[in-house]
Amino acid sequence: SAASDVYKRQVLLLLGGADRMTPAAQARSFAPRFADARVSVLPGAGHLLMIEEPGASLDALRGVL
Repeated sequence: SAASDVYKRQVLLLLGGADRMTPAAQARSFAPRFADARVSVLPGAGHLLMIEEPGASLDALRGVL
């Protein structure tokens, strides 16, 4: 994508390692679209990772806020 297409703010890509709808490997490919992307994978979580792993999700969010 062109440089003008890159989102310029900090982004957290919070991924579930057991997500079968959007596998973490596929979701990681989104990172280059952002100027400052951080990727965090919760190994045991699926697609509903904030419900499945609320504490770990909150910890990941706190890490970027």
